[in-house]
Order: sequence, then C-alpha cells, then structure tokens
Amino acid sequence: MPNSIRSISAALLVIQLWFPITGIASVPLHTAPTQDQTAQGEETLAVLFSIFREVKEFGMYEGDIFINREFHIDVDGRRQNSEEFVVVLIHDTDEGETMILELTYFADKKTIYSPKYVHEIKRIVCSLKQDSIRIVESSFSQKEKEEALPIILEGIVSKKKLLEILKKKPNSLS
Repeated sequence: MPNSIRSISAALLVIQLWFPITGIASVPLHTAPTQDQTAQGEETLAVLFSIFREVKEFGMYEGDIFINREFHIDVDGRRQNSEEFVVVLIHDTDEGETMILELTYFADKKTIYSPKYVHEIKRIVCSLKQDSIRIVESSFSQKEKEEALPIILEGIVSKKKLLEILKKKPNSLS
C-alpha cells in the first residue's frame, strides 16, 4: 500500500480517536461472567484484549502520538482475494485507552496482476480501562468476531515472532 494511502487511512482512523465515545458498560476480564459479558462473548473480549497487549508491545513509531500497526493476514482463507489488511490503532484517553481494529477485505482478483479493490471494511472500537475492556462500536457480527479475531491474533503473534527472529539474526550484508 503506498505511503500516502497508508497515511490517509491512519489519519481517518485517528480522527475517530478524538471524538467522545459512548457505549456499552465495561466488562471486567477477571471476574465472573455477567449477562453483558455473555452477550458480547467472553472469548471475543479475551481475544480483543490479547490483540491489544500484543500490538501495544510493538510500541509507537518515532514521532507518533499513538500506536499504529498494520498487518497483512489471510483471514478468510480465499486465495482469489489475497490477504486482508488489518490496522490496529491504540491511543491514550482521559478514561484509559481506545483501540480501533479495522479489517479490510478485498474483492476477488481477475488475474495475478490485477489491482486490489476494497470489497468491505469492518471495524471494532474498544475502550480499555485497567483490566476491563468494552466494545463501544462494531460492524462485525458476533459470528464474524468469533471467526476473524482469533486468526488476526494468530497473525499478529506470528509477525511478532518473525520480527524477533530477524532482530537476532546478524546482518549478512555488512
């Protein structure tokens, strides 16, 4: 993805961070399940919290005021539309932290050289405070969350492991 498009995409997501967010009551991760927690899916919240922790460990790029990480992950298992594009933004707020996860699905490609066209964009906005996480806004259905989020987490962990291996490997070009 060209840098200008990447910058515009990140800027649009950051704009959302500055607007007040209202929504569902907090759902603690380490307490007995409540009706709200069951409705949102306890496992979904745990996976979202794990995604938050993994991405937070990457840290900010130099000069940024928020964490912005991008991943190319095959979420739907279809080779015809290539990998999906995942953006995770984390920003400090007065009440804790806000995480925006955006998943971009691409339309099927006619040939290997065809450009990628966006088919659909899904977004989850979460508010995190101490050991609780709540979903403030989501364009995912519960089934989509249960299917896609664990795959996204697995892709993030894989990229993190790969980067750790590359950091340990001596530079053979020197």
